Order: sequence, then structure tokens, then C-alpha cells
Amino acid sequence: MNQFLKIGKYLLVALSILFFTASNSYAGWHSTTQADRNQKIVIQAQHDLGLVGGACKVWAYDVVRVASYYAGGPAVSVYLPLTDNNGDGYAWVNDGTGNAVSSGALAPASMTPGMIIQMRIHYANGTYGPHTAIVKANSVGTQVLTFLESNYSTPYTVTERTVSYSAFLASIEPTSHYTVYTIH
Repeated sequence: MNQFLKIGKYLLVALSILFFTASNSYAGWHSTTQADRNQKIVIQAQHDLGLVGGACKVWAYDVVRVASYYAGGPAVSVYLPLTDNNGDGYAWVNDGTGNAVSSGALAPASMTPGMIIQMRIHYANGTYGPHTAIVKANSVGTQVLTFLESNYSTPYTVTERTVSYSAFLASIEPTSHYTVYTIH
């Protein structure tokens, strides 16, 4: 009988550890401030600099999924919605999860690190297409944004790009075709 009590005690301790770890993991992502979540996204994105990230949206999706996983465990992984098939590719489908909250075409001066931009960009070769980037920094005084992005200047590779507000807006066609998201 004592052996059964001993085994039961160990089982209770093990289950308690699992329960409290899982509940604290959930709290790890969803109970932190938005600034903390944004910082985790930027830190995770920086880990990929120079590496193959794949298509821009797929890379951003993975960055958010991994950042939320490490902050909160597998039960908390946050997933980005699909890109809306609206012909322009500058918005995401509202999937009802509340994971990505749109700020619309937010002025560049209001963008903060960790926000994700979905845009219809004008490429140097004269074509247009959807593109996804993560805001790394915003220097309001000098009106400069720094993006972390994949598949922009180097095919399928994660790079960092610094661009003035005016150059950013000039690269969007038309200028209102971008949406800024905060990831919850």
C-alpha cells in the first residue's frame, strides 16, 4: 500500500508540474505587454538575418509562431492569418482569432518595432506584388524605418533594410495599399 501511495505522490507532483508549467506558459505570451510581445518578435526575426527565410509572408509567419512558442509553449503558438486574395495582397483575412489586429495604413511615424506590415510594393523591375516586413526600428527624428524582411533584396534570404518615410510611401502602389498589424 505504501508503494501505491509513493507512486501516487510522484504522479501527483508530475501532473502538478505539467499543469502549472502549461498555465504559466499560456500566461507567458498572453499576459505580457504588447511592447514585450513586439520585442520578442523583433529578437526572433533578428536571429534569421542572413539565413534563408523563404517567401516573406511564410518567414514572418514562422517568426511569430516561434516567438510565441518560446514565450508561452506549444499551446500558445500564434499564427498569422492568410493574405486576403483581394488582388492587391496588402491585407490579411480576418480569421476571427484576434491574433493580428489591423491598424490600417498607419502613418510611418506611428509604427513601432515588432509591428508587421503587409503591403503592395513596387519592385525595381517595374512590377507590383505583395510583401511582408517586420518593423525593427523607427527613428522618428530622422524619419527612417528599419525593416527585417525575407525575399526582398536577396531571393529568399532574411535581410535588414533602412528606408526613409518618403521612400517607403513611394514604394507602395498606390500609397494607401499597406496594412500595419499588431500581433496579440
